[in-house]
Amino acid sequence: MINVKEAAKAATDFITSLYNTHELINLSLEEVELSDNGEFWYITLGYTRPLKVLPPRNTASALQGYLNQPTTEQVYKVITVRSHDGEVTSMKIRAPIAA
Repeated sequence: MINVKEAAKAATDFITSLYNTHELINLSLEEVELSDNGEFWYITLGYTRPLKVLPPRNTASALQGYLNQPTTEQVYKVITVRSHDGEVTSMKIRAPIAA
C-alpha cells in the first residue's frame, strides 16, 4: 500500500502532466482522505488560474466594471489514487466551500 506522501505525489504528477504549468498557479495540497475500505486515496489539490476577461465597450461605466472584475479564480480538483499501486483512477472538480 502506498502512503499519503506517495499518493499526493502521484496526484500532483498527474495534474501537472495534463495542464501547462502557467495554468496551475500556486498549486497546493488541500486535503487527503483514505476511503473507508482503504482502496483509494482522495487527494484534493487547489490552484489559481487566470480568467479570460473580455475587454469593455467604450463607456466609463463599462471600463469601471472591467477594472473591478477578478482576474483569477481558485479551482479545486479531487484526484483519486488507488492505494495498492498509486494508479490515478479519476479527477473531479470540487466546488469551493462558500465563506
